[in-house]
Amino acid sequence: MPRLITDWKGREITRHSFSSGDTFRFCARKYRLEKIDGWAQKEKRASLEFGKCVEAAIVFHHMNGGAGGQVRFTELWEQFAERTDLTYTDREGDFTSLVRQGADMLRLYEIRLPGLPILTTPPPRFQANFRKEIFPGTELAGIEFTAWIDILAAAPLDHPALPAWPANRACGAVRRINIDVKTAAASLDETPGLIALDSQLRAYAWASGIPDVAFLWFVKGGSAVKNGDRVTLLETVGLCAAGAQVAVAAPVEDDGRLWIIPLAAQETLKAHLGTLKGKALDVRRDEFLPRIGALVEPTAVTKVRLQFLTALLTEEDMREAGQVIGKEVAEIHMASEKDFWPKEGGVRFPNQKCTFCQMQPICLGNNVKRDETLIKLDEAWLDQAGSY
Repeated sequence: MPRLITDWKGREITRHSFSSGDTFRFCARKYRLEKIDGWAQKEKRASLEFGKCVEAAIVFHHMNGGAGGQVRFTELWEQFAERTDLTYTDREGDFTSLVRQGADMLRLYEIRLPGLPILTTPPPRFQANFRKEIFPGTELAGIEFTAWIDILAAAPLDHPALPAWPANRACGAVRRINIDVKTAAASLDETPGLIALDSQLRAYAWASGIPDVAFLWFVKGGSAVKNGDRVTLLETVGLCAAGAQVAVAAPVEDDGRLWIIPLAAQETLKAHLGTLKGKALDVRRDEFLPRIGALVEPTAVTKVRLQFLTALLTEEDMREAGQVIGKEVAEIHMASEKDFWPKEGGVRFPNQKCTFCQMQPICLGNNVKRDETLIKLDEAWLDQAGSY
């Protein structure tokens, strides 16, 4: 049977994944150093473990009658309380900040779920694995593409959150949808259908044969709230429903409470306050805010955001995605056969990938830095599902 590569354990690898293709597209040398030589970064990002905890809590929510997700997240994340090897970004803050952010994400998911195209009967499948042979009937027959789909759900055919189903495409009473779950530092562009261009979603659609794709996208938000911030309601306040975005309209009160207003009221407030400053501004704002806003406890809002963006791929989109995967696999197979893994670097804008690549010390021959930041994996390493 043809192989894709022989890895650092001497195993004949015949499966390809999106993450492996992503690494190869980034740089062939990086692919070899990781997949064949077994080099990995010592430093562990908190974001990776945090994301796993959020996903596991979503699964728990569905498996336990739609309850307990927030508690389950906290239980899982608490296991990392004493980990000193995790690194946090400025947006993440620290372990404690992510305790609340994760719980808020699960709360938002519970709030938004009734309006999402995710049926609970039949129940969703989690980490659904699809494998598809790339070159059947050829000399590379047996090499497969493998996809792990975070949530595979059934959805109503005419759900308003989904693109209209074409009349000339066959479909049953419900449609299936591939959902990828992400926890990220920034929001996604919400241009309708734009995520149909995402290469991971396209690859998973080809592997599964399911053209409906979606991102369940959680945006981290930190914990400190200030005047002018956009926040999300965790409970219904007046005419603003839980899950809606609102604006903080004044400096935080001494007791921590916040004045919030609908986003549509921001221009009204700005026009009413005009060019006032100082004490006059405070008096005018204090007099006007009760008419258009509400004073809430800080626990009623969060800087976390949830986006659910969908797209419907065409048959041409899916076929093209398969061809791209085939091209990658053919190139990796040839590189392996010839043992040619060139450095495909970049140090200048807009291609500065070498400046942040973890494998940079090896390419520069800096063994001291290499040993400080990287580790050579040994036989005790447990491979993650779908790592190839």
